[in-house]
Amino acid sequence: MKRSLTILSIALLAVFFGCEKNSAPTCEITSPDNNQEITQGDVVTISVEAEDPDDNLKEVRFYIDDENIGTTSGSPYSCSWNTAGVAEGSHNIEATAIDDEGDEASDNITVTIVTVSVENPAPTAAFSASSTCVGTGVSVTFTDESTNDPTSWSWDFGDGETSTEQNPSHCYLSTDTYTVELSVSNNDGSDTETKTDYIEVTEPITGSVTDQRDGTTYETVSLGDQEWMAENLKYLPEVSGPGSGASSSPYYYVYGYDGTDVAAAKATNNYSTYGVLYNYNAAMAGASSSDENPSGVQGVCPDGWHVPSDAEWKELEMTMGMTQTDADDTGRRGDNEGCSLAASSSLWAYGALRGGDQIGLSGFDALPGGNRASTTFENKAFLGNWWSATVSTSSSSMVRVIEYNFRTVYRGNYDKKMGLYLRCVKDE
Repeated sequence: MKRSLTILSIALLAVFFGCEKNSAPTCEITSPDNNQEITQGDVVTISVEAEDPDDNLKEVRFYIDDENIGTTSGSPYSCSWNTAGVAEGSHNIEATAIDDEGDEASDNITVTIVTVSVENPAPTAAFSASSTCVGTGVSVTFTDESTNDPTSWSWDFGDGETSTEQNPSHCYLSTDTYTVELSVSNNDGSDTETKTDYIEVTEPITGSVTDQRDGTTYETVSLGDQEWMAENLKYLPEVSGPGSGASSSPYYYVYGYDGTDVAAAKATNNYSTYGVLYNYNAAMAGASSSDENPSGVQGVCPDGWHVPSDAEWKELEMTMGMTQTDADDTGRRGDNEGCSLAASSSLWAYGALRGGDQIGLSGFDALPGGNRASTTFENKAFLGNWWSATVSTSSSSMVRVIEYNFRTVYRGNYDKKMGLYLRCVKDE
């Protein structure tokens, strides 16, 4: 019995001294530093020193905010972290070393992701013009083409006039060659572009056309892409007094003449100065309404010319400097377009129109010939009234009116029975 106990004691001692306890590994993050700031977008190498006393280290795992981003099983223990798209602020980096027995050790640090504001480049000035060769009275639209988002603009048109609009329109009053300068700026700087002798301003480009029906020769003027008669049409196949009229038949009038003798009507000063007043039917020669550009309606105009549509009047007004928004509006619109289109003449009653700097510059030479109302002639010296080919209602058509006391152009609708003047536009 004593011998058995001795053998058992020896066995237990052997078991005790033959099974040593496993030691846990160690783990320390050596890079980056705790509380380090990292610029968003940088690729960061997370480095770890890890050891296992039993030399049984299996792997090191890497975590960002508890999300595993990689595992390595051999020295050096490291992992790359791309911070592009990582939110600004604090983030936790954790590394865990694990041995073959499953024992582990971890280390944690906190880093802060920051963004660096990139300085925006200063703007670079650049611009272009709608035309670099224009006649007096015709507006030039300048377009800002600067880069890097300028927030302010300063234009010098070379004639003493300036603007702070981004895309201004400007009308030159005198023939010359002008240097244009644009300065732009924002919070990051400024820049200037100067175009020397950039805009050439000439006298209006004029011409003439003869109406083969009656031999009348008309002055013409080119304005933008259009060529207009610079006089009211005078074609007069018949004539009536102001008391006669209707919308369903053509009627022709000469301001102040009350009779039916064409030769006598043509002999008047009003005929030679202002031309013929037409009702809408006569102006259109019975054709249907059109708002096309060009209208395609010859109407009472000579061959190769046509009645302008409302859209063609708008094009003319915008050539004079009116904005698209104003052109599409009704009533008195724009700034000095009526002044530029009007003739510089004492035939206009004295008012704001005659006092404008741009009076008569375009060569369009609109005159205040008045109109035929329901049964009388009226508004001579005060208004010039012209038809378009575009109806607005079954009984009225869009018209243009220049008034002695305004520098704008009126757009509205008049009854088709009225007698108004007509300006023809050359076909394309």
